[in-house]
This record gives sequence, C-alpha cells and structure tokens, in this order.
Amino acid sequence: MLQSWTLTHPAPSRQLDLGTVAALLDAARPAAPALALLAVLQRTAGADYLSLMQYDRGDDGAPTLVDSLSRSPEAAHVTVDCFALYRRHFYGLDAMTPLAGRLRSETRPDAPLIALRQGIQDVPNAAWRESIYDRAQLCDRLTLLYAPAPRTAFAINLYRNSASGGYGPEELDRVLDVAPLVRSVHRNALGAAAQTVGTPARVAQAEQTLAARAPRLSLRERQVCARIAVGLTADGIGADLGVAPSTVVTLRKRAYAKLGVNNRLALARLVC
Repeated sequence: MLQSWTLTHPAPSRQLDLGTVAALLDAARPAAPALALLAVLQRTAGADYLSLMQYDRGDDGAPTLVDSLSRSPEAAHVTVDCFALYRRHFYGLDAMTPLAGRLRSETRPDAPLIALRQGIQDVPNAAWRESIYDRAQLCDRLTLLYAPAPRTAFAINLYRNSASGGYGPEELDRVLDVAPLVRSVHRNALGAAAQTVGTPARVAQAEQTLAARAPRLSLRERQVCARIAVGLTADGIGADLGVAPSTVVTLRKRAYAKLGVNNRLALARLVC
C-alpha cells in the first residue's frame, strides 16, 4: 500500500547527525547543489539510485531530470534510462504527478513537503512495473516532493534495488527527519544560483581553477571537466566544443584518471 507523510519541520524527538547537517550546509554552494543534495540523501538512506526531477514547464505535468546519482558510478546510466521510459510512458500514472501540480500552484514559502513510499507491489501498472522496476531490479522508492520556489516543484526519488531490500523503519525516520532541511538548503541554493553569473562565466572560472589545481590536464580535458563541473551533459559539452559526445566521454575518463576522481560530485568539489 502506498504510504505518504506531510512534513513541515524536522522531528523534535530525534537529533540529526552532525555530519549530515554539515554536509547539507556545504551542499548550498551553487556549483553543484543538486548533486550534493543527492549525495547527502544517498548516505542517509543507503539508496542505490537517486534522481532529482523538476516540474515547472508545460501543462502536461511532465517532469524533467535535473540530476541523478548511483551508489556505483558505473551503474549511473540505469537512472537516466529509467527516467526516459518513465517520462515517455508512465509519469501520468504516478501518484506524485497531480501532487506536484498542486505544489506548483503554491505561493506560500512554508508549503509542506510530501513524502511518498512506493514499493514494487504498489506500482499501479504492469507495464510500468515490468519496464522499470523489474528491468532495473528495483524494489522500493521513497520520494520527497516539495516546492522550494513559487511555480515550481521538485521530486527527489531514492530507489533501492532488490539486493538491498526495502527501506527499514530507521532508514525511513532518518530521511524524513532530514527532508525539511533538504528543502531549505535547496531553496537557498536556488536563490544563490539566481544571483551568480551565467554559465559561460562559470565555465571560464572553472577552467581557470582547473588550470591552477590540475596542470596535468590537457586543454581539451580541462574544457570538458569545467563544463561537467557546472552541470552540462555530454551532449551539451559536445555541442559547445564542436566534438562528438563519445569524444567527451573519452576525455572525461582520461581526466578523471589523472585527477583521481570517479564522479561529477568529486570533480565539482575540486573546482569549488
């Protein structure tokens, strides 16, 4: 049975882990706040895959994928592939979609955060269950749905695979306790990002930082890493630099090996 919670403030009966609070405060930096928030929740919940979706465009209620994270970097494509199927065929069947539409109409700064838990047995459509949950071996999804700014809503999805099993009561409590703080940090990060310079200037600053901190990188590797750090995709980087996305992937692998990092969050921290 689908479970739901409405949250406004952290639970007063439990103390939040200080390491989690410190990581959330650090996540407010505008360089890569979405990825940093997902990393905090990954550690809090022990999630295998995470995605951040945004609802703010169009009347069809379809979300866009802002960022994703995997416990294993080599499995990161699972989230992206599953989202593509979800957006093409199944988002209209999801209980969170009408809730997101309602949140988008909220103008109050204290609009509630809604948490939803959907196990594989709660997926209301056989094709959805088989195409995504069975195919990717997922068994549980915990969603945090909130509106950090007017006329927009975000959903953070935390997935567990069959090998990890479903969320236990203590894991649920930890996520629900920290969820209102995640919303606040995201709201502050959006405000900070709105006051910062545009993407070209951020890319230029990232390139300059990498030139000083990672002199072993080639010019092309530095250009690719700077764009990854500010949130561009392989397709976007390829279009910006006039190279194929496959070339971007090759340059990324080569640069990551030189830098000793294995994901975009670690790279963004190096550039910050």
